[in-house]
Amino acid sequence: TPLSAVAGILLAASLAGCGDPVAEQLARLRNGGFEAKLAAIDRLRDATDDPRVVPALAAVSGNEPAAEGRVAATTALGRTGKATPFLLGALEDPVKPVRIAAAIELVKQAPANEPSRVVLTEAMLAGDGPAYLAVGRLGAEGAWATPTLTRLLSSRSARLRNVAAMTLGRIGPAAGEALDTLRHAGRDPEPGVRRQAAEAIRKIEAPR
Repeated sequence: TPLSAVAGILLAASLAGCGDPVAEQLARLRNGGFEAKLAAIDRLRDATDDPRVVPALAAVSGNEPAAEGRVAATTALGRTGKATPFLLGALEDPVKPVRIAAAIELVKQAPANEPSRVVLTEAMLAGDGPAYLAVGRLGAEGAWATPTLTRLLSSRSARLRNVAAMTLGRIGPAAGEALDTLRHAGRDPEPGVRRQAAEAIRKIEAPR
């Protein structure tokens, strides 16, 4: 009858609510299709206090055939704050986006981590936007990237010159050694580069 059907639906919903939501997502991570795995990774980011989560994400980060899945798992691992050994392993991944994801998460936790600096430096020289964003967010702790960014102000690519100047501005006063080159960039043929250079100079010279 319709009434019994409704009762069955309510009972099923009640039983589902009594289950283990983390176990459900872990099962999807192990046995689901690719989209199901990505959805499980996204949901497990909010369950990182569960001791089962980090090992499961680490397994995906190291073994998932699809690079997009490894990137997602690596990023989720970084957000747990508990997975430095796994992130160091991901720095050796054969696919560059995975290495960059690992380096970004590592450098958030330890800006002085040399292997992640190397990966991010290579990524900036190659024009990978996420690397610039990660370095810029470090503020003064991203000063180690100043020589690379200063070098990029002379790039043939206006986009790279632009993003290099922007990132130097985000580093702020700690990027003081770039001032002379930024002043030269104030005469760049591209208006956008000139604006970013002027803004970077303003931020670097601002009182602390």
